[in-house]
Amino acid sequence: MKAKHYFLLLLVILVVVYLSGPTPDTPNYSGTVVRNIDAENLLTKSNLDPKGVKEGNETLLRFSGQATPYSILYLHGFSASPEEGNPVHSQLYEHFGYNLVAPRLYAHGLVTDNPLMEFRADSAWHSAVRGLEKALAIGDSVIVVSTSTGGALATRLAQLDSRIAALVYYSPNVMPNDGAAFLLNDPWGEQIARMVLNSNFRDLQISDPYYEKFWYRYYRVESLPEMQELVETGFDEEAVRSIHVPVMVACWYESEEKQDDAVSVPHMREFYSQLDVPNKQFIELAANSHVIANGRYSSVVRELTDTTIHFLTSNGFMPVAKDTTAP
Repeated sequence: MKAKHYFLLLLVILVVVYLSGPTPDTPNYSGTVVRNIDAENLLTKSNLDPKGVKEGNETLLRFSGQATPYSILYLHGFSASPEEGNPVHSQLYEHFGYNLVAPRLYAHGLVTDNPLMEFRADSAWHSAVRGLEKALAIGDSVIVVSTSTGGALATRLAQLDSRIAALVYYSPNVMPNDGAAFLLNDPWGEQIARMVLNSNFRDLQISDPYYEKFWYRYYRVESLPEMQELVETGFDEEAVRSIHVPVMVACWYESEEKQDDAVSVPHMREFYSQLDVPNKQFIELAANSHVIANGRYSSVVRELTDTTIHFLTSNGFMPVAKDTTAP
């Protein structure tokens, strides 16, 4: 009997130790305040990224000089930069004439030996909110276009502010395409990841100068639980069901063998099924890449742009009339 009692006591201690392990903090989504800033303030401060930003990774701003009925806010994915959505976000700007802002999210695009070591879910959320403030300074309402983990931020922004008029998701990271990903933001997730990788870094092993310029090829293990916390809480079912604007979801899917290998397509479909909106569309494309809006890696850039334009136009978003008056 004593041995049995000792075993039960040891089991209880192990459970307590496990449950008391470190976990990432959840962003305070509902307590966030969206500030009003004017376009003049935006123009003087929006490009003042901190020293040490990699060339080409800065916040992208396409501003016509006056506010447009809608602006486009592009939110890039984890370990990426605004270039990830190029040329699609710029082609949408050219077609509709809506002002465009694509912020560099927190801890991204920096010259550093420890990429994303300072990345936190809460800090990423607040940098997305700052991006929304910029978008509202140059547009009366906002169309949010996002890629991958940027989609989690987009979902919460739509819940936060009624001035968001539409959501366009490219390869939304509802869940990474890894059956063990859910462990990352559970107790001791960081320590487990470090043990599995046998390193302080995750190395994607992509040897391409273009990729290494605009993404992080490798980044600190500490960022993985924060990313997973952002994904799971960003796509919370209550937040998803609170969406009441037109939604388009596009992804790389051809067959069970040829589909997005970075994030889960079945989880995208589940997210889509939870959307309680009449104007929604799910698009499967033969992109051959997770980053379906990027001209270097995606084979469907023109098709994706045309599909997005058709979706937005069919939901009442029309190009801004060009001023043809002679100067």
